[in-house]
Amino acid sequence: MSETKELHPPISLPIKNSDIKEISQLKSGEIVIRVANGKVRAILEDWIKAGLDIHLSTIVGVDENERIDLIYYFMNRKSYDSLVLVTGLDRENPTTDTIDDLVSSAFYEGEVREMLGIKFKGNPIERVFLPEKWNAGYPLRKDWKKSEEEKK
Repeated sequence: MSETKELHPPISLPIKNSDIKEISQLKSGEIVIRVANGKVRAILEDWIKAGLDIHLSTIVGVDENERIDLIYYFMNRKSYDSLVLVTGLDRENPTTDTIDDLVSSAFYEGEVREMLGIKFKGNPIERVFLPEKWNAGYPLRKDWKKSEEEKK
């Protein structure tokens, strides 16, 4: 069962307590919700069922050494509230479900996969930026080193 969280300015978000690790609101008004791994899709499905008209602005990945954070930026088209979902993925096997069938995200997921090695189950895009023959690792990971060929 979902519980509604009240924030200021007033906005109701259906979120299951078990899915939330932390919720905060920045001075800019952005609502930031840190959720358990694998819960982004379920939360997004609940928001859509509740009638939130949301637009995905972008997805950002951050290598935090012990994990890789995925940060999803959404805009509520009715209230113009900025909603941010953050989840941490296992660095050794960073995998999560695609949300492309819920909101158009294939391009963003493809970019994060290429740059950080995150696998999005169900996303068909193979390459976005890197050359087809690229096999030198994930350039936005902190442990990535340029090969001699790439240094040229």
